[in-house]
Parts: sequence; C-alpha cells; structure tokens
Amino acid sequence: MIDLTFDRKSKAYQWTDPHSGEIFHFPGTGTAVKSEAWQFAVRMLDEEIYETAVGLITSFPSLERTIWRGVERYLNGDVEILPLPENDTVAKVASQSDVYGRHTIQNDNGYLLCDCYAFVNMEAPLLPNGQRICSHLAAYRLALTREERF
Repeated sequence: MIDLTFDRKSKAYQWTDPHSGEIFHFPGTGTAVKSEAWQFAVRMLDEEIYETAVGLITSFPSLERTIWRGVERYLNGDVEILPLPENDTVAKVASQSDVYGRHTIQNDNGYLLCDCYAFVNMEAPLLPNGQRICSHLAAYRLALTREERF
C-alpha cells in the first residue's frame, strides 16, 4: 500500500520509501501533485508495473484513471487469480466500496467480465477491440502479466 501524507504546514505531499526510510517531498496542492507523488512511489516500489502502466496509458490515453486504479489494486494485493477456474470465474478482486466484498472476474470465451457496478452498467471504458475495462480487470491483467513472466 502506498501511504501518501499531506503536510498542511509545508503544503506538500510526502511519501516514505518503506525500504530505505527516505522521505520524498512533493510541494504543492491538488490532484495533479498528489498523482505525481503516487506515480513516483509506484515507480520506486515496482518499476516493471510502472512501465507496464505507462505503456498501456500511452496506447490508450482515455484509460489513464482506470489503469492507475488497477495498479493500486494490484499493489495492494487485491487480486486473487484462481489456480483452476470455477464456472468461468478466473479471479476475484477486492472491492473498494465494500470492505468485505470481492468482484468476480469471468472469462466468457475470451471476453473478460466483471460484476462491478461500472462494468455491469456499461460505464467502464472500452478498448479498441470492444472489451470493457474496469479497474478490477486492469488489476487482474496486471497480475496475470506478472504471473506469466515467472
């Protein structure tokens, strides 16, 4: 988990590298500065995931928010890939809106489905191939990519 703090006195975001203990400061307020700090922390913690996310965002700029939320879920350990699919269910991803709930990821003949609100209500953005992608599917795909490399 990436723990950013905001120091009101210095008007700066701070992040402490859990490995070195070094404290990084990001002066300024607002979502752009917070996003910069968070992405810096992602890069420091897992450069491969950072580079994968940036590559996806470069290819699909409209998915930037969805991809970063997927990165957050992945880094938080919210993705459970099932070793043997159960009735087309290939993974479960923790829900942020329900602390006890998990969303189900299913593979329906190569088309991935999620039971989250954004996906079910067609609010999740589309990839050029027609596949909808919510943050749960982005997290699953990141986890799958990492798993396939090992």
